[in-house]
Amino acid sequence: MKVLYPAQMRGIATLPASKSITHRAYIMSALAGTRTEILQPLRSDDTRITAECLRQLGYSVIEEQERTIINDQPRTLPSSAMMHCGMSGTTARLMAGVAAIQPFPVTIDGAPRMRERPMKDLLQAVEEMGASLEHNNFFLPATITKPLQTSLAHLQANVSSQFLSSLLLIAPYTPNGIELRVQGEIASRSYSDMTIAMMEQFGVVVGRTLDGYRVSQRQAYIMPTRVSIERDFSSASYFVAGAAITQGDVLLHNTHIPSLQGDAAMLSIAEEFGADILHEPQGIRIRGKECRSVNVDMNTCPDIVPTVAVMAMFGNAPSRLRNVGHLRYKESDRITATLSNIERLGGEGTMDGEDMIIIPRPLETLHGGTIDVFDDHRIAMCFAVAGLRIAGVQIDHEQVVAKSFPDFWQCWEAVCTDPSVL
Repeated sequence: MKVLYPAQMRGIATLPASKSITHRAYIMSALAGTRTEILQPLRSDDTRITAECLRQLGYSVIEEQERTIINDQPRTLPSSAMMHCGMSGTTARLMAGVAAIQPFPVTIDGAPRMRERPMKDLLQAVEEMGASLEHNNFFLPATITKPLQTSLAHLQANVSSQFLSSLLLIAPYTPNGIELRVQGEIASRSYSDMTIAMMEQFGVVVGRTLDGYRVSQRQAYIMPTRVSIERDFSSASYFVAGAAITQGDVLLHNTHIPSLQGDAAMLSIAEEFGADILHEPQGIRIRGKECRSVNVDMNTCPDIVPTVAVMAMFGNAPSRLRNVGHLRYKESDRITATLSNIERLGGEGTMDGEDMIIIPRPLETLHGGTIDVFDDHRIAMCFAVAGLRIAGVQIDHEQVVAKSFPDFWQCWEAVCTDPSVL
């Protein structure tokens, strides 16, 4: 149990590398087949799971303290493989595509919560391209017994952009390339945009069509000898919100824009809330001032929705976070997790269709309580923000942060100072 105390946020925060970029860099480097060093990647539960899944497929992945070396040794093909993805939805979805191009059977499984998370749209698309699958009504566990053969697939991407990213990533290594006809609005589109940007950065052209994407198989990733990973804006969101609600002053060290990450939107959201955002040579500085409210479309940055919701508890008017319905399918039902924990602290929030409404209440009516993290790293970290202003906040199962930010509590405490100025 982590007990939090009110504090002002002030100092220098050193953030981990981007989780999303680390996953993709590992997979693209493995597929490229040449030796690549990933410099200072994220070291977390999720990225270690992706590394292990690649090893199960016969790729050489060596994780050292400051780097990960991909393809240091020639690949050895197994006769079959089991990839256990734990709680990592990113691993399960992205590696499902990699599994679908292997010349041997591959089983994909995960923790109980991962067995409940949607996979149907991705698995159906893989089947449409000629792969043979065994599955549990399109949930995990699933086994791909024969790789995909054809190029055309129709894909519903309104639940997760990871389905689209999964198929795009493998496209250059399929027998006939891939033509994806995307149906419906792409959920969390910034993540598939990140995938495309990285593919093009490393030499693969992604063609845009009227209804989707086309990638030729006559291409390959051209990976440099060394690849650096930018800092993680999902992790930055907690420090941005903390500085904003405590009139604090935090420098996000070695963090800059432009960024491939949609969660960099946290900076503009904090500005709308009333903070000053300063871009300096050493990084990005957040200075909290007045606390206002926000009205923002969150479709492209879903991972920061809980953080923005907690920040909005301390605004001067109701905030509306639009298009958040797909948060029900994350590591937890993040709509339920966020709103129920806000209520535990005496706050008020509700859903209006697909929009989340946060209604600030006077600080004196808010109170401490034990946060149920729903086994979700982002719920644990975002409610640390609430603990900066509310006495008596406790985080149950605080170690869940290891999924994406193992050093979170040390980094957090390093910038929490005397709250007497509040």
